[in-house]
Parts: sequence; C-alpha cells; structure tokens
Amino acid sequence: MRLDPSSNAGNFVMYNSVTSQLFSAPLGTSGTVIYVATTGSDSSGNGTILFPYRTIQKALNSITAGGTPYVIEVAPGVYQEDVSISGDYNIGIVGMS
Repeated sequence: MRLDPSSNAGNFVMYNSVTSQLFSAPLGTSGTVIYVATTGSDSSGNGTILFPYRTIQKALNSITAGGTPYVIEVAPGVYQEDVSISGDYNIGIVGMS
C-alpha cells in the first residue's frame, strides 16, 4: 500500500496496489479518532492527541473489525513504513494540517 498526502489537499489517500482500490476519508469524517505523529510513541502512546502513536501501522493494529467507524488522523511528517491490514474495517486515514 502507498499513502499519498499530496494527491488530495488535506487528505491522505491510501492505494491498495493489489486490488487497485482507493480508500480516502474527507476532513470532518466522524468516528473514533486515533492520532499518529512523528513525535508519538508506539510503546507508550495510546492514540490520543496528547499521546499519539508513532506509526500508522500501530494505529491500524489498535482498531477492531466490524462496523465501528475509525478515523486515523496523521500529523504532518514522513512515515516510511509498510502498512498492512486485512479484514472488514470501516476506517479513514486523514492528514492533519
């Protein structure tokens, strides 16, 4: 998967290269919010705005499958990681400005 923060101003767009599906979440999308920042920590963070996770993968690992909507808000920065998720999830990944 590839995350591209520049293709849609203010939004992250996630491309699944295997299925060519496009996932995006517009600003203002509602759901349980999980925060990610380059200053966060995967070991001591809890996904809140005060204690964000460091990686998008950690945020994805913290959600549960099913109908509960989640929004992963990603702070500006460079996130060099392989992102993987499988299952039935209702998520959006949004870039914070």
